[in-house]
Amino acid sequence: MSFYLVGTAYLIISVIGVAGNLLVIFLFARCKSLRTPANYLIVNLAVTDGLMSLKSVVVVYNCYYKGPAFGDIGCRIYAFFGGLTGTTSIITLSVISFDRYFVIRFPLKRTFSKARIKICLAVAWIYGSIFSIVPALDIGFGKYAYEGYLTSCSFDYLTENKKIKTFIIIFFVAAWVVPFVLISFSYGNILNVVTSRASITKKSRESFRHMKEDTNKRQEVTVAKVAFTTVLLWFLSWTPYAIVALLGVSDQKHVITPLVSMFPALFCKTASVLNSYVYALSHPKFRMELKKICFRQGDMNRKVGDTNAQRNVKGGHPKLKHQDAEDEVEEVNVASVHPPISTVNTETTELSHAVVRSDSQNRGSKVLEMVLRPDFKNKSSGIRKLARQWSSKEKDRNKSKDDESDEGDKGAEDERF
Repeated sequence: MSFYLVGTAYLIISVIGVAGNLLVIFLFARCKSLRTPANYLIVNLAVTDGLMSLKSVVVVYNCYYKGPAFGDIGCRIYAFFGGLTGTTSIITLSVISFDRYFVIRFPLKRTFSKARIKICLAVAWIYGSIFSIVPALDIGFGKYAYEGYLTSCSFDYLTENKKIKTFIIIFFVAAWVVPFVLISFSYGNILNVVTSRASITKKSRESFRHMKEDTNKRQEVTVAKVAFTTVLLWFLSWTPYAIVALLGVSDQKHVITPLVSMFPALFCKTASVLNSYVYALSHPKFRMELKKICFRQGDMNRKVGDTNAQRNVKGGHPKLKHQDAEDEVEEVNVASVHPPISTVNTETTELSHAVVRSDSQNRGSKVLEMVLRPDFKNKSSGIRKLARQWSSKEKDRNKSKDDESDEGDKGAEDERF
């Protein structure tokens, strides 16, 4: 019964992990806006976690087979990919934390360019390969062996060989202690920088340059929080396994049962599942691109419906579309109609120039017709010229009357004197 439970748990973790990490890789490959140096690290993390989830299928098969189905060669291959992906994953997380530290500590110095990021990723893979190839070669310094219910393989931490124990201790320091110190240093300094810059004066915040820098800082701090959450998840997932390995090399084998060794190994796989979902759901750009892809099909369907709904308009006028929640108008005709309007039945008082009428040719469908009354503000016409002439004549007439009245008043005044 325990074989089936463990196999089912590994199957669920494998499916979710592969799907989530493939989603991150797909978004990165599809969207050019996501191809930034920092996101190269995220994609590399998705690749390592995806491979770790994919190799768990071997454990699922062994669990249902109730034993090692692929022999010693299969055990070595499985353990090699496990050590490679696990070590590369933690080194990638270390580089992510260090990159976040430099971005927040020195915002104007983009020291981690795309070329340097690629170099860091190459170093991470080489670093992981060294500690994975040595046990696979079985040259006396490190070895892979079955663990738990003989359904998975890992480093032989239960051996009595001193050289192998030495390798386990070196690997523990290189793949757990050193990255943990580097990550703690990076996020400790990030916290220090964020708290020290929280007391910016009001005057500096009102400056446009400072406002822009503050916005960028907030975005980088958000990314740093996401990375810190990922590292915390990794710490909680891999620390139990590290403790079991240390108990094995310190001659505390009596506390390590098959069940005790299987659960820490199962926890290790949860980090590969959660990493992709933490980044995909928390990273603003990844989330935005995912929404675009999800709603793009719906937009295309609406565009097809809009195209089919358009009809030819008499007189060659352009076709417009108007939609309303209560009254859908299929066509909008733009025309210039000289008053009086006797053939149009006005049914609305909200728009002085808009009327809705029933079109008998289109089987009673309602048509919104825009009636543009004559406007003399921007047009030159004979009526406008007549209006100007009449206005100028009126002004001249009024002026002549005023002059006559002034002369009459002046003459009367002269007669008094």
